[in-house]
Amino acid sequence: MRTARVFKSGNSQAVRLPKEFQIDAKEVEIFKENGDLILRPVTKTWKAYLEHGRRFTKDFPDRIADQAAFLNAVLVTNNRREFDRVPDLKVENWLA
Repeated sequence: MRTARVFKSGNSQAVRLPKEFQIDAKEVEIFKENGDLILRPVTKTWKAYLEHGRRFTKDFPDRIADQAAFLNAVLVTNNRREFDRVPDLKVENWLA
């Protein structure tokens, strides 16, 4: 059985993994199971994104415009063409 060195890195605890255990990932899931500490690479799939991520619908710009108009807020966007068609909506482009 191999061992790994545990050390402090700032306020966190870190583990230096031997080469044969290095993980090809930028992020891991971590959990305990039956007293064991498990590290597993986070897999990013389209399925996971669609199940948990935000999705924009075709009417997304209209919903944003409606909300801004209802709140009498200024909508800040680089896409004035999409929102200038909405009456009484205050639109600003801070990039122009």
